[in-house]
Amino acid sequence: MGANMSKLHKQPGFQNLIDDNFAAAGVEFAMLTSVLVVLTLCTTDIVPVWLAYTHTSNASNIAGDIATSFEAIKKSDMSDVFVAASQSILPFDPSGLSLRISNVFISADGTSRIYWSCASGSLKPFNALDPIKLAYGSNTYSFMPWLSASSGASSTNVSDTSYLYSEVIYTYSSPAKIVFRSPFTLSSSNFYLPRISQYISFPSDVLPGAAGSVPSQAKKTISLSLDNGVFCTYAQ
Repeated sequence: MGANMSKLHKQPGFQNLIDDNFAAAGVEFAMLTSVLVVLTLCTTDIVPVWLAYTHTSNASNIAGDIATSFEAIKKSDMSDVFVAASQSILPFDPSGLSLRISNVFISADGTSRIYWSCASGSLKPFNALDPIKLAYGSNTYSFMPWLSASSGASSTNVSDTSYLYSEVIYTYSSPAKIVFRSPFTLSSSNFYLPRISQYISFPSDVLPGAAGSVPSQAKKTISLSLDNGVFCTYAQ
């Protein structure tokens, strides 16, 4: 048996087969190609999701930043804020965007209440004059605990001031549907302080004077519809 193998090893064709390393290169190429194909397909789905989240966050920032530049917002101004936010989501489909902007007023007793709120899409405006809280664990805190004193929260009470709360929800559907086969929700929220005054009155072009009442003196809630499917409530 050993003699036969020795003779076989001396044959030129068999020796060439032993020395041939092209097969190893082919196996390596096949393994690397599989990995690269998987990475390419995953990147095709993952990168657009990251870009969509970036645009979602930008929409929230743009809406809040524009709104805080006003001392008093007209109906047309508020409509423009929502248009600007929806345009910032491009090149993704703006129809999947839902936006809510609210002015939260902190009264002298530390209670955070909605002064006005506007929303579009699947989000609904908060009811004006309603207290607004955010449940966290066993305690209930304000959205900005460093601005208002809440039960169980260690914070500083800054009365007769307000902040703006901007929220965005975007329903994303992957075109490739390789990794993300079903639509899912991206969200972002931001807080802003008014730049010019303690609070931002809205709508300043409806019932002048009454609509701009000091929030602590407001007694009733009024609903309002704007362009582009935007619905609002405000305190008067």
